[in-house]
Amino acid sequence: MGLKIYNLYLKEIMGFHVILKHNSNEIKYAYAQDEIELAKLPISIDSIIYQGEERWRPMLVKDSSQYKRFSKPSYRVGILAQELFKKQALKKEYILEELNQDQESMKAYTNATKEYIPIKRGDFLLRNAGNYEIDVKCRFFIENKKGQTCFEFNVDHLERHLNMWKKFTKTPVIIAVYDRDKINNSPREESLHMIDVEHMKNIVKKHNLKKMPRKNNGERYQVYQIPVDETMKEFDLISYLFKKKK
Repeated sequence: MGLKIYNLYLKEIMGFHVILKHNSNEIKYAYAQDEIELAKLPISIDSIIYQGEERWRPMLVKDSSQYKRFSKPSYRVGILAQELFKKQALKKEYILEELNQDQESMKAYTNATKEYIPIKRGDFLLRNAGNYEIDVKCRFFIENKKGQTCFEFNVDHLERHLNMWKKFTKTPVIIAVYDRDKINNSPREESLHMIDVEHMKNIVKKHNLKKMPRKNNGERYQVYQIPVDETMKEFDLISYLFKKKK
């Protein structure tokens, strides 16, 4: 295809996607097939234009099941925590395998039993040190009524991790948690602590931890406030469990 023909082809299929500012708090979208149609739109210097096929339409985040979750700060900081954990684990020469957490991946477990058993997978498998399953979290480190530094952990998630470990994989599950920076909504690099879910369950009993109600984005759930001094810093827990396993 010659350059001239290719340019004509592009001109034929590539229209203009226009994002218009409407009033003060509203945006509108329009598609123009050519410059004539483009000239009919109320374009201002604040408008955004890009050229592309008509099917390359932008979408509002609120209308997208794929991207809507990115509007939640807790979801975004969770992704950043996972990336930080991968970087720090690599420095320690740990080999991580990422785990799928979608419904299709879960069917291998849910179809294996007639009764419904709620389960949850972690984010990674640690392949070269005990084959532990690791779930990475980023939580605000807060002070409880006793003056202890704590982080909150979802009650239901704890039970689901325990079910996965005891009834299916027989693989110990470790919670890796970072302190969440309130200003930058990012994990604090030097704040990594770890605790395995069996120990977490034991300290719930030991400290008689109460289930505390929470609500976030319309979702109601319960949490335990887990004392940070019951965890181990950085990657010490992995080293400890791996040596214990040998």
